[in-house]
Amino acid sequence: MHPTSEFVSEPDEAALLTSDDGLKLLCDQCSYKARDSANLRRHKRIHTGEKPYACAFCDYRSTQSNNLKAHVKRKHGDNALDYSVDQLPTQTINHYASSSQ
Repeated sequence: MHPTSEFVSEPDEAALLTSDDGLKLLCDQCSYKARDSANLRRHKRIHTGEKPYACAFCDYRSTQSNNLKAHVKRKHGDNALDYSVDQLPTQTINHYASSSQ
C-alpha cells in the first residue's frame, strides 16, 4: 500500500494527456484515466487504502458512499437508511454492533 502523501488530488498535479475521447487525467500509479479530478481522487483510494465512509452500525468502511449505502441496506436493513449518523439513538448503534459480532 502506498502512503497517503502520494495521493494526487488536483488535476494540475496529475499527468494530463489528450486522447481520441478528449482530455484525461492519468493516475501516477497505474494506467487509469479519469475525466475529472473527482473520479481520479476516488480511483486513487485503491492505491492509498483510504476508506473515508464508515458504517454507523459496524466496523465496515468503504471507498465510496454508494458502497456504504448498499452495505447498510444489505446488512442492517432498509429502515437503517432512513437515519443519518446524527439521528441514530445510541442503543440502535449498540444493538447492531453487538449483533454483527
